[in-house]
Order: sequence, then C-alpha cells, then structure tokens
Amino acid sequence: DALLDRYFYTVQKRNDMIIGSFRMPVVKQYEEMDTIVIGEIESGDCRVDDQCLTMPNCARVEIKNIYYEDRETDSCVCAQNIRFALKNVEEVTIINHQSKIYVGYSAVLHIHATVVGVQLKILITLIDRKTGEETLENPKYIKQDQVAMAIFELSQSGQTICMELFEHFPRLGRFALCHEDRTVAVGKFLKIIG
Repeated sequence: DALLDRYFYTVQKRNDMIIGSFRMPVVKQYEEMDTIVIGEIESGDCRVDDQCLTMPNCARVEIKNIYYEDRETDSCVCAQNIRFALKNVEEVTIINHQSKIYVGYSAVLHIHATVVGVQLKILITLIDRKTGEETLENPKYIKQDQVAMAIFELSQSGQTICMELFEHFPRLGRFALCHEDRTVAVGKFLKIIG
C-alpha cells in the first residue's frame, strides 16, 4: 500500500514538473552561426519557435532549433538534457580554510549552473541538527558541523542571479559555498530578501 502511494506521488510530482513553467539553467553557452545553450530542463516543456526569457537580464529570445541526444527535434520536456539554437540574442549571461565563519566572510556561491561571489551579512540563528529548533540567536560565528540560518549578499553591486526557494524547486533551491577550491558549506534557499 505504501509502495502504491509512493508511486502515485512520484507520478503526480513528475506531471507537475512537466506542466509547470519552462525552466532550464544554462550550463554552457557558445557561438556558432547562432547562440547555442546547453542544459537540463527542470520544469515544463518547449517547442521550436517558442519565445522565452533569459534571466536575470529578462532578454526575450526565440528557440530556433532543439537538439536532444544529437538529433534535431521540434519539442522537449522536463528532465531532458538538450541543446538550443537561439534567435534574437544580444547577450546571455552564463564565475587552507579558517575554522570559524564570521559576518563579513567572502566565498563563492554555487547554485546549480551559476557561480558568484557573496559575502556573509548576518548570522540569524544556530539550529540544532537533530531537532531543527533554534538554539542561539545572533551567533558571532559558525563552526564546522553547525547548522545556521544566515543572510548573504552578492559581492558585485548591481548584479542579479536566478534562484528558487527549496520548498518550490528542491533541485534548484540548493547551494554550495566554496573558498579556495574547497566546499565549506552547503544549504537550501529558504527565503529571498530584497
């Protein structure tokens, strides 16, 4: 009975992802005769001649060709790794550790296919790993194996990035923080501020 429930939940979740808005993080971009972008479709579907928005710059582009497994096709759906040829593209923007992390700490944030510099602005609270309860408000630092809620800010003024909340899109709502080529923290986006 539990197996059947899990099956129907999985099928429903898959249907929700196919029916949802088209979303595809761009993993790679290059120029040939047209601008070519490569990625995995996380939600929705699209067809040749569809109009899409590239984010975060909100540029409108048109899908000229779709390639799936090196074959040209006229449509694609969620969970496929595809390659698009785009029309109307001017620019598509596709960047020994201390033992404690303090406010002001700078690192590189990896969100799916995006890499940007960030700085820790506020440590809100420490959270007990086992119970999920808040244990200390406004801690001075975070140590290894601690869980915390924090606010980060993009290092480059005026820069924008695309992200999803973990509760809406778990695969796009996770991040990793790296410093000097080492992963120093992993987490989930719970809230977007500003």
